[in-house]
Amino acid sequence: MKTQMIPLSDILLDTIYQLRDSSQGKNIPELKRMLGDGYELNPIKLRWIAGGYLIIDGFQRVEATRQIKGANAMINAKICKVSHKTAMTMAAAANQDHGGQLEKADREKIAKTLVDSLEKRDEKTKPE
Repeated sequence: MKTQMIPLSDILLDTIYQLRDSSQGKNIPELKRMLGDGYELNPIKLRWIAGGYLIIDGFQRVEATRQIKGANAMINAKICKVSHKTAMTMAAAANQDHGGQLEKADREKIAKTLVDSLEKRDEKTKPE
């Protein structure tokens, strides 16, 4: 999957794939420092739906970039052509891979969200 630069303005502020509550935002100060020092952050992962991109992985990187570079900045991203179910699974895996220790409430939310996503589909997440 190749990376490309995407305008932040094309990314929808929808948290359907944000599976973590307890630590949301804790890494933003460090990410902002890194951006300010000229570091390039790892690419975020996005899923295209009608009207824009949904974040699968990279909520904090998007917010740090928005705060440092502005709402019209570009961000390095991988566009994932996947189903809603696969995107949900990818989001859960990303939280476990690099999101640090998950609290019990986060683990429960991830499990419930994954089960729910298998049982029903949100119409707005259908690809064009």
